[in-house]
Amino acid sequence: MPHCDMGLYDNLLRANWSQDRIQTLVLLANRLEEYLENHPHHKLREHVPYLFKTAPVLNCHPFPTSEAWPTAFNNTSVQWVRLPNNLPNDWFLEAPNQTQRS
Repeated sequence: MPHCDMGLYDNLLRANWSQDRIQTLVLLANRLEEYLENHPHHKLREHVPYLFKTAPVLNCHPFPTSEAWPTAFNNTSVQWVRLPNNLPNDWFLEAPNQTQRS
């Protein structure tokens, strides 16, 4: 899913929102934590709550930079969820809050 809209990443995470499923998910995608670094957190929590909650627990291995095309796929990474040992028991029970839009 390189360079997809962050809403598509959010949909993928939502569709796999269980401890068993999310731990088997492997993403070939933009480095999702960059969204947390480059967008206001209140907007991310509102519009892409699954991405916002999951990005900090991703293990990320970036692709090497191409010498011929240094900006192509510049933040593409292989990523998977690495759940911490101290994860709260209810982390998956409740879906991330999403503000209702009128």
